[in-house]
Amino acid sequence: MHNKLFIADGAMAIAGGRNMADGYFLRGSDNFIDFDALALGPVVPKLQTIFDSYWNSPHVYPIAEVAPTSEAPAPLRAYLDRATTVPHSEPAAPTTQDVYGVPLLSADLAASLQQLVWGEATAFADNPDKVIRGTTPAEMSETALYHSLAAFHEARSELMLFSPYFVPGKVGMAGLQTARSFGIPVRIITNSMATTDEPLASLAYERYRIPMLTLGIELYELRPQQGTADNRNGPGASRSRWHAKMAFVDRKTTILGSMNLDQRSATTNTEVVLLIQSPEFAARVLQYFNATRARDLNHVHQVKLTPDGKTLQWVALKGEGSAQELEAEPDMDYLLRLKLWLLSPFVSEDLL
Repeated sequence: MHNKLFIADGAMAIAGGRNMADGYFLRGSDNFIDFDALALGPVVPKLQTIFDSYWNSPHVYPIAEVAPTSEAPAPLRAYLDRATTVPHSEPAAPTTQDVYGVPLLSADLAASLQQLVWGEATAFADNPDKVIRGTTPAEMSETALYHSLAAFHEARSELMLFSPYFVPGKVGMAGLQTARSFGIPVRIITNSMATTDEPLASLAYERYRIPMLTLGIELYELRPQQGTADNRNGPGASRSRWHAKMAFVDRKTTILGSMNLDQRSATTNTEVVLLIQSPEFAARVLQYFNATRARDLNHVHQVKLTPDGKTLQWVALKGEGSAQELEAEPDMDYLLRLKLWLLSPFVSEDLL
């Protein structure tokens, strides 16, 4: 189960790619850049139904069956309270907006959610039975991936894909080739080998870089960055790793949720995605990724083909009209490369 979903009182929901761990809330040495959507309205009951389908699935077991104990509830509760109690540090000075000038959610809630963008939204999720189903076309037609691909196929002017792990496989490459054959610009943003937490998945992605660039696809990779507290809300977060899973179709439709664009999300994991029809929402989200802050530019390289079309070069984006071309991959870890070379024959791409 790879789903990420939070529902409050059946009235509001938060969906995205964020896990529940320190690194996903900017409290770790390795922090993940993630993205979530707060949803209200008719889509919330749909998300509630998705949650209930998992809660009541025969594949889900009560914790007492998985980890039985003879201890009484009271001492177990006391142990939990001790384990989850941390010393309170001096609170930081209160703020009313983030580094992009957007009001904090707490402030917006107090102001009756003035920042909401209204649009048509629906949700799709894999059936919990996916763990025992096959991968025939009929069985895959009910998946979150199937509905996401259907939205991708609606692209007429632009397709932007954000995924921390990008392993397109034959089916994905065929879809990308179709988009490019119609002249549709395709832009892909993912982790570099230096920022990924799944090096084998990154190695699989690297096999597709030259074929994708040959099709005319634009590739961008996040580079490692040691940041400070004042830029922890963006790509400058300390030891940043990209973790958001999003796509934009013609800057009108936004797809976001837990689904990576890799083989594992397609056939193995269960996923949930939101599909939001709103040009205003897409524009609002994309303003965070258009490098409006100079420091954001320092952590993204565009990957291009060299003039002979045989090898790669990395272009460090330094702002309008300014770039630095690198012929060797930056931040290379040769020991990691050797380890991956030894392991890769034993790991099927279907698992990545």
